Amino acid sequence: MIEINMGGNTGGWPALNSRLGSPSTTSSQNGEKLIKDLKNKPGIIRTPAVRQRRSGAGFTLVEVIVAIAVFSIMLLAVIGLSQQVHQIAVLSSLKTTAATIAQEQMETIRNLPYDQIGSDVTYPTGPLLSTQTVSRNGGTFTVDIAINYVQDPADGLAPTDTVPADYKQVEVRVCWSASSCQKPVRLTTSFVPKTLEFANNAGALMITVSDNNGQPVSGATVQVTNANPAVNVVNQTDIHGQLQLLSLPAADKTYHVVVSKTGYSTDQTNTASAQNPNPKNGDTSVYVSQATPVTLFIDRVGSLLVRALDRDTCDGLGSVTVRITGEQLIGEAPDVSAYDRTFATDAAGQFLISNLPADNYALTIDPGGDDVAGVTPPDTIRINPASSVTAAVVLTPHQDHTARIIVREVGPHAPVANATVAINDGGVYNATLITDQGVLQQNTWIGGPGQTTYGDLTKYATLSGAIDTSSNNLLTLGSTATPGSVTEDFHTVDKKDAGNTTADWNTSAGKISLPLDNFDPSKFTLGAGAQSTTLNTATGKITEATLSATDQLNGQSIIYALAADGLNFENVTPGAAHTFAATGSDLRWRVTLATADQDLTPAVSNLSIQYTQLLRPVVDGTLTSSSFDSGNPTNYTTLSWEPTSQPPSAGANAVRFQVATSGADTANGSPTVDATSNPSTTPLFTKNIGDSANTVFLVQSFVAGANDTIDSLDLKLAQHSAPTTTITAFIYSDAANAPGNNISGSGQDITAAVPSDGSGTWQNSWLTQTFAPHTALVSGTKYWLVLQVSGSNSSKYWTTVRSPDDAGYTNGTAKIGAALTGTCALNGLCPLNYDIAFQVRRSGVVETPTTPTDFIGPDGTTATYYTASGSSIHASLSGRRYLRYRLFLHTDDPLVAPTINRISVIKNNACTPPGQVFFSPLPAGGAYSVDVTATGYQPANAPITVNGNTTQIIELTPNP
Repeated sequence: MIEINMGGNTGGWPALNSRLGSPSTTSSQNGEKLIKDLKNKPGIIRTPAVRQRRSGAGFTLVEVIVAIAVFSIMLLAVIGLSQQVHQIAVLSSLKTTAATIAQEQMETIRNLPYDQIGSDVTYPTGPLLSTQTVSRNGGTFTVDIAINYVQDPADGLAPTDTVPADYKQVEVRVCWSASSCQKPVRLTTSFVPKTLEFANNAGALMITVSDNNGQPVSGATVQVTNANPAVNVVNQTDIHGQLQLLSLPAADKTYHVVVSKTGYSTDQTNTASAQNPNPKNGDTSVYVSQATPVTLFIDRVGSLLVRALDRDTCDGLGSVTVRITGEQLIGEAPDVSAYDRTFATDAAGQFLISNLPADNYALTIDPGGDDVAGVTPPDTIRINPASSVTAAVVLTPHQDHTARIIVREVGPHAPVANATVAINDGGVYNATLITDQGVLQQNTWIGGPGQTTYGDLTKYATLSGAIDTSSNNLLTLGSTATPGSVTEDFHTVDKKDAGNTTADWNTSAGKISLPLDNFDPSKFTLGAGAQSTTLNTATGKITEATLSATDQLNGQSIIYALAADGLNFENVTPGAAHTFAATGSDLRWRVTLATADQDLTPAVSNLSIQYTQLLRPVVDGTLTSSSFDSGNPTNYTTLSWEPTSQPPSAGANAVRFQVATSGADTANGSPTVDATSNPSTTPLFTKNIGDSANTVFLVQSFVAGANDTIDSLDLKLAQHSAPTTTITAFIYSDAANAPGNNISGSGQDITAAVPSDGSGTWQNSWLTQTFAPHTALVSGTKYWLVLQVSGSNSSKYWTTVRSPDDAGYTNGTAKIGAALTGTCALNGLCPLNYDIAFQVRRSGVVETPTTPTDFIGPDGTTATYYTASGSSIHASLSGRRYLRYRLFLHTDDPLVAPTINRISVIKNNACTPPGQVFFSPLPAGGAYSVDVTATGYQPANAPITVNGNTTQIIELTPNP
């Protein structure tokens, strides 16, 4: 680019004209000619004079912008650095101030008399505030003081030490914000009395807090109160889950202890009252010069969502009273439950209980005039630590005589699916229902891998890692039985346990024998022993061993013993295989020599041990199940397994699950008409849809003729005056002769070309609308075609053909209204005395199983795992036909292994509780007989006396 500066002393027109040889020419024509010449020569390079003139004239716009950008970047970097330096300076100042405050507090305490060193909420008590706020240097600081007695083992421990409160330990913690309080500035000092310690009618409480697996709970808040003498102590457990409260005044069964922790349940000693006259784990005592142990249990809390549902519509029902009662007791004779509360469902028909302790819970329902048609789960509800469980109560209008039959498997009480339940009164009444929901479960894997879809419930799909499936009803991490051997000829002391050896270990002679008596060196001692250090080199479980020995009894005795865990020695017979009662990973031998004649000594010249050690890799093992086929789209709700707890040393990842579901691959054949109502009576009648608020729903029932999916719908439908509303078709399940649940997702908008009703030919032609997704139908099952108009307009609406009556189509009924639920008086659906013109075409689909592959955890991603039995399955996995689980087993400790005996997946719809049928109404109360049969189980029969609303449990035994 060429630039010409038209001004300035160094580069104006005179200089330019002089370079053209015409210094006196000022005509603009010469300038224009020069510009024209320069434009025609883009490669011209500026002369120094030209560059000089440009430099003197200033910067271009691009140069200015670049300079500003560079300067801005540098300025932002400087500002950022300045902010960081300022933040570091502020933090340093805060820490320095906090340390100064902590030191001041400690100096204040140091100047107190020893017996006054105590706080308002800890024990020992005193004038110090356990928590206070201090303003300093423009900041606000929180100061916490914790004071505890310390028991020094130097003079013995309680109860041997009758005065265990040897000195006081004070910790001052200072912080200034929520984040800093996670790691506050701390000062810790011990204070010792000037005089000797002494007891004054005092004792101690030794408090231990554990979780449900017996593991210690650190950082638990402990409050200990007593009325007379007055005591109110608040403190926390240490890393071992323990708190020692020393020098407490004595009192008999009046010390009340409460333990809690954020995110955990609460446990306490229980005070006798009118409501609990005979408490379990009652309030405790402090005895003079004694230490009283107190053990309490807390664990992570779970949650329970309880829903009350209408059996016919699945809608939530409000103001239903439900009593939740736990299995754990705090009192006996009479029994008093630790948890017993009553709730009422909200307007949505549910309530959520958070912070629910782990326990088995029972539901007692006050249906408010309705009958209980089912409960999910049908038995007790198990809440595990940190689990979330959903329960449902299904209600139906009251009848005088009903029978709810729960069919479950004997033992584990799992609901049994597809069980045929027949009830009769021995006379005219005889009815049969089928439990159409239940549980998918597997309790043995002995059949091995290689099965994609379940046909044999002893098999599975694939296996990797070290999982062992060889035992019936058991999954565990496998181990390898590895032989080992060791020998000892006593020529060295490499394996001598000097601390536990009193015999003469003679390396020169290569033997052990009784040593000489210290008082009579010509005689042997009466008895002595020798013991080895650890013999095995690998870490694994030692289960059995055989000891062989070369010895000389000389008429005396030798006892041989082995220990697999280094501690518990078990006597063995040389040459005989020994199976250890106490297995472990520390093999040692012990020899005990004894003589009755001090002139003689038995001796052992060598030992050899052959042993078996189980070696288990500390890695994951993974088992992937075959695909369960539920037969149709299914709601999967809960994943459970047994046992629910594992060895703590196996680690937090001992048992983990993921779940995957899928539908089916389909191949379309030729669409065929499955159900049709085609009025042919002349003249044809019409029915308006969407011409008022009470006609936005038009529904038509039909019965599927085959197991297939819907390919398309045929309707005789027209527009009146070009309606602005839209019309959508849905398929609903049936619930008591009304639309129940939508099974077609978002439905199908009518997008085909709909004619105007001004034409006389539209009534004789079908409008075909492809239906996607291809909703699955089950042969012989009743469904509802639902037409929903997006709004109403009295002059622009839709019109369909109807018959003069419904006699020509006996498998269905048409209804119209403003809503799918409610009665006509409430603007719900009202029956019509005719059917609409429709055809349902099935696709001729041939389904083939698809294998689920996308395994996910409780948050719907592949990054999480189900780790608590009884967890709710992620909602995205419902509505599918096939299901697989994947199990991960792991151990952090090669001496233990997690185990699984049973895996269960509960599948049910909210309005169809698993393993239950409900007969309503029965003709009368009195004696009935119930017969139950199910594939894979022995048939069962039981009498039932119906007295109002009766529930009966029938247990089935699996076939041998």
